Amino acid sequence: MWVVERIFSDMADIIFLSTNTHMCAQRFADRSSVPVLCLKSRTHACLQALASIMAIMEEFGTMQGINLSYVGPPHPVLNSYLLLCPMLGANIRFKCCCKDINRQTCFRWIFLHTCPRGDEVDDLLFWNENSRTFTAFQNMHYIAAALMANHCRDYRF
Repeated sequence: MWVVERIFSDMADIIFLSTNTHMCAQRFADRSSVPVLCLKSRTHACLQALASIMAIMEEFGTMQGINLSYVGPPHPVLNSYLLLCPMLGANIRFKCCCKDINRQTCFRWIFLHTCPRGDEVDDLLFWNENSRTFTAFQNMHYIAAALMANHCRDYRF
């Protein structure tokens, strides 16, 4: 008996899920009678990646030809970028560390990070005029609403 899925299905018309494993999300979706969207798992973070891409498009007008650089350890957001960037015509590069972004780039750049932040980013970079962290953070509810509207388009309530 799938109690949790049934209870949530009875309580909602759509379910947003954040889980550790993709299999858990798949199992939940298979057992649910309403649409289920996995916004974050151990392998992907589509909501955060799409919100960041929306911020990039607001800044540059397109993703076509954009060089997106990811600095940091492997992460679900990186996996989502690796899937999304080629579909949108953007290039992606990633490094595990970077000493000084300002000195190493002569191009126009923006900085994106999750909220809240930890010690991994200093104030100079986080509050830099090129930071679009809060723009991406604000975009999350628009992306969630768009995903919900798109996913429920053909669903009969």
